[in-house]
Amino acid sequence: MELFGNAADVAEVDRVLHAPETDQSDEFVFAFERHGALLKALGLPDHAVCFGTRYLADRIPAQLEAEGILRIGG
Repeated sequence: MELFGNAADVAEVDRVLHAPETDQSDEFVFAFERHGALLKALGLPDHAVCFGTRYLADRIPAQLEAEGILRIGG
């Protein structure tokens, strides 16, 4: 499946989104772990995990180029 120009693993996306949240022994104890697995399944860069857009105003991660960032809104 193509999504935003990336190849997504649909079965893995489904698995990540539906993995249970029952106790500390689960695969995804913290939300950022699930987010990282979801980005990987979607074929998106992992630097989006735990990196809020507010921080882009102060510094751009080494993996990104300023020209590749589209600012929308105020």
